Amino acid sequence: MGRFTCIPVAKPQPAAAQALEELSTDLGIAAVSLRSLSPRELVQNTGLPASEAERIRMRDFDELFFFAGASDSDIAKFAVEAKTRGFTLQNLGSFWSFSVGGDYAKCIRELGALYDRALRYHALRVGVAVTPTAETRTQ
Repeated sequence: MGRFTCIPVAKPQPAAAQALEELSTDLGIAAVSLRSLSPRELVQNTGLPASEAERIRMRDFDELFFFAGASDSDIAKFAVEAKTRGFTLQNLGSFWSFSVGGDYAKCIRELGALYDRALRYHALRVGVAVTPTAETRTQ
């Protein structure tokens, strides 16, 4: 019925899974992706019903994971190395999001260009940045 446009915010998913595994192996820090869990383990770790837990695995650009037995210093080391290698790491509370080449500014520019073309004038753009609070950083 209509055209659908996908604006990539990072490299497609397989890149994130491979990079996460490589970084985890290089640093010797156990990072368990949600994709690698059995359905029963996924339900136990997410606390979601089975149908919703399966949907959480369906990611286009990032890999959801958790650290297994890592100390705060290990996680900090992981974050520094991820940034050095150009990866994007976000703390989402219980889980972490890992992506390769994530660029929200580029995504917003491309989305704005789509609106400009559709409206035939330059649409006003407003950006909002969300930063983690001290509470979410320590979880």
